[in-house]
Amino acid sequence: MKIFNYLEFLTIPNQILIKKPSFVRRKKIKVDEVMLARMYNWNTYQKISTGVIMQATEKESFFELHKAVLSPSALIGCSAFTNYTWSELQGQVQPITMEEIEQAIKENKLIPPGTFVDHPEDDQLCNIDDCTRDQHIQRIAWFVQNYDHASSDLPSLGFSPLNEPDATLSIAGGNHRLCAMIYKGTPNATFEIRVGRKSIIEKHPAFIRWDSDIDHDLPFGSNIVSSGAASFEIQISDNSTPNDYRIWIHNCDNIHDPVTVARFRHSEGGFSSAEMHDYEGRSLFAKVSYPGQEAISLSQFFEHCAEWLHPLFSAPSMSVKLSEFITAR
Repeated sequence: MKIFNYLEFLTIPNQILIKKPSFVRRKKIKVDEVMLARMYNWNTYQKISTGVIMQATEKESFFELHKAVLSPSALIGCSAFTNYTWSELQGQVQPITMEEIEQAIKENKLIPPGTFVDHPEDDQLCNIDDCTRDQHIQRIAWFVQNYDHASSDLPSLGFSPLNEPDATLSIAGGNHRLCAMIYKGTPNATFEIRVGRKSIIEKHPAFIRWDSDIDHDLPFGSNIVSSGAASFEIQISDNSTPNDYRIWIHNCDNIHDPVTVARFRHSEGGFSSAEMHDYEGRSLFAKVSYPGQEAISLSQFFEHCAEWLHPLFSAPSMSVKLSEFITAR
């Protein structure tokens, strides 16, 4: 194995020089290329002498959604006809059957959208978690009778892990609509792809064609940022207080065990903190600001992410999009 002594800098394709973590920089130790690759989890990376910048370009993906035309019948394996998806008791509740949908239609037992919601605000609405199996059947039956897949809201799908050829497809939203299309034998319909990768999706038996422009084979998604060298999932706490939130950044390249590599905490009371870890869980950076001190800003947090994790986080669209996410919670 090739060994590099006292390497001071690495560079990645967009020409930004990255310092090694302090636990390497402060000691004169031998760093092998496997350790360096795992440290930043790059599929490709440059080993250079101090101060030399390599010229390279690379595509990037920030919070993308795409649309694809798929065959609903080829998605039956991830539908409620195969696996009852609306309960913590998945695998213990019998899947829905075509005969049950047919019976609900005959008896005109149809439940329209909006009756069951995530957060009911009055007595006329029901919590979606309380929806029974029979009621789910009746909701599907309503869509069979009334849903126009060409002009209504699109069902949404996700493929994961993002870096594995046999990624599993799951329904992110629209289980009832998908079941209705399968029941009716709809030959094709447009779906929103909330997370996935071009090459993986195109290999799925349900794929027919893209309905949006996608010119790369990077992992993409509504909360994914990626380049050819690394991909990250960004999660924000579901908190209704605008100035009180948490952000977690996970490395998506470890396909079986995504690692949390950064955390940011911003409290309405004035407390804020930022921390970074490498992919082995070792601390790279930590900073805390208490009430009365200058708070750590979101832009400062991404500056630290760009320095210690990946220059993707230095892109202006990062802060803009995350600010939109935080505002929209």
